[in-house]
Amino acid sequence: MKFNKKELSNFSRQISAIALISLYHAGSGHPGGVLSCSDIVSYLWKMKLTYDPKNYLDQKRNRLILSKGHSVPIIYAASFKSGLLNSNDIKTLRKINSKLQGHPYVGTTPWVESSTGSLGQGFSTAIGTAMALKYKKKSNEVFVILGDGEIQEGMVWEGAMTAAKFNLNNLTTIIDYNKLQSDDTNENIMGIEPLGDKWKSFNWEVYEIDGHNFDEKLESYHYLGTALVFLGVYLARKNYENKP
Repeated sequence: MKFNKKELSNFSRQISAIALISLYHAGSGHPGGVLSCSDIVSYLWKMKLTYDPKNYLDQKRNRLILSKGHSVPIIYAASFKSGLLNSNDIKTLRKINSKLQGHPYVGTTPWVESSTGSLGQGFSTAIGTAMALKYKKKSNEVFVILGDGEIQEGMVWEGAMTAAKFNLNNLTTIIDYNKLQSDDTNENIMGIEPLGDKWKSFNWEVYEIDGHNFDEKLESYHYLGTALVFLGVYLARKNYENKP
């Protein structure tokens, strides 16, 4: 898809509404974490990924792994818009014997790439996938979305060291930096600042972007040939002149 801000905004609104409908029928879930990454997922889904209902495991595809698995209703909603699910499926979220579990499960929805939910686990899978593709000299890109509370897990930082060690320049990590987790703020539960500096110290190329502004396209940033991390934070109150 050629970049079109209006189309991306419309897609994001649509999948947000569909995700909320699924959560309503489920009677439970994580609406905050779902909506905070809707624009990020919309951009990746339309600009970086290809989901053909007849060939969704095409070996040439780019991969998206949702490490913050509790936000999977937004992936299900995008899947519905792509013809991978039907309207009846959307109403069965988190139900017994439903293909739409509360966290991604490749057994019933193989296009989610990885079963995730245990925080940090999806990041390790993404790193392994990127390593395998690079070893095979494939040009596929791997994208992984992490929650900011999720990165309190130790395995995330083991993974960060690994990705830098093996120069995984085919891996892009996006942190949904909404500053909330569980039932409180990151700061009150376990502070993660200075977040950008932490990733830089692990030899990652770091950019802070407005995760709800489609004008801040990933392509507009200079790739130095190293693993990338984008901090998807709402920047409305910050001075854009000070951005990288």
